[in-house]
Amino acid sequence: MMPITSFNDTALTPEERARVAGLSPKERQDLIKSVLVRYPGYKDAYAFASRFHRPVDGGTHDTGNLGALLGESRAGKSFMLQDYAASFPMEKVAGAITRPVVYIEIKNDMTPYDVASYLHFGLGYRSIPKVKTQVLMDMAIEAMPDHRVELVIFDDVDNCLTSPRASYVKQTLGFIKGILDSGTCNVLCSGRVGLYGILNGIPQIAGRGGLPHATIMPYRWRIPSEREKVRLLLNGIDNRLPFRAKSDLGSIERAAHFYDLSGGLIGLMMNIIKSAAYQAINDGSDRIENDHLVYASKLRMPPGATFVHFQDLLDPERVDLDEDEAAGQTDGESPSAIRKDMFDKKRPRRRS
Repeated sequence: MMPITSFNDTALTPEERARVAGLSPKERQDLIKSVLVRYPGYKDAYAFASRFHRPVDGGTHDTGNLGALLGESRAGKSFMLQDYAASFPMEKVAGAITRPVVYIEIKNDMTPYDVASYLHFGLGYRSIPKVKTQVLMDMAIEAMPDHRVELVIFDDVDNCLTSPRASYVKQTLGFIKGILDSGTCNVLCSGRVGLYGILNGIPQIAGRGGLPHATIMPYRWRIPSEREKVRLLLNGIDNRLPFRAKSDLGSIERAAHFYDLSGGLIGLMMNIIKSAAYQAINDGSDRIENDHLVYASKLRMPPGATFVHFQDLLDPERVDLDEDEAAGQTDGESPSAIRKDMFDKKRPRRRS
């Protein structure tokens, strides 16, 4: 996946909705893929990255320290990090390309050689010399001052640090240590929560700054204030989709289905929204209709599952209950009344 450098991050006015709805299918698809809402948890993580990078207002970048951004898969870490990196675009200074922030996505099957290669590409090189892995790593480290690198981001770095090949793990950690030892920049590693234990267990790595870290946490539906934030987030996404009319994604009923499907992870919500939005474009619809959400949900149903999100009734008051709470309501409490089905196919389509 290529890093996104331009995000669809501004709410649309009614006039703009009419304009973007008339764009080509590819242009609308690109707008959907790059939707970005800077919700409170996102802003907190962004602020952490900013302070880790440049800790003093009006000062310079920090060097030689390792930090970690943690969170479950699909919590929104990658979008945030790409957004941060994009705020420091490359420039040409005295004939050289400068890269203040270099973002690298680590994939499951990447070797230490691949990691070093991606850093070269991140610096702006178009070809990689055929040299041994350690030589390539040394070359990348030596080149960073020429490109004025201030921060290197290794996203999903736990993909290679959990490799069964111990030699790969050792060499990748050695590469990170070499960057820190160069004293030219900081390194920010991103991954699942277990990444903290991996990095903190290596004194030569964790000791570089004490491993400051932040965690992106999904919202919890059972907490009313956070439930409202889920709805506001979905409404914010709705405000950026290239359709003539809004799709009512933030209604309490639809928000409950989105949360039940995703556990509050924005990436999983976006999987459904993108799939439904693409189908709405194919249908020539003015907005995402409930049939489109059902279609996207059915595509992702586990084998043997029978409950169809956005089609079957779901009581918003019973979402996110643990087994004991759910049993307590069943045995001794009457559950909250289920609202009238808001997803009836006969519901009239809204027009802008």
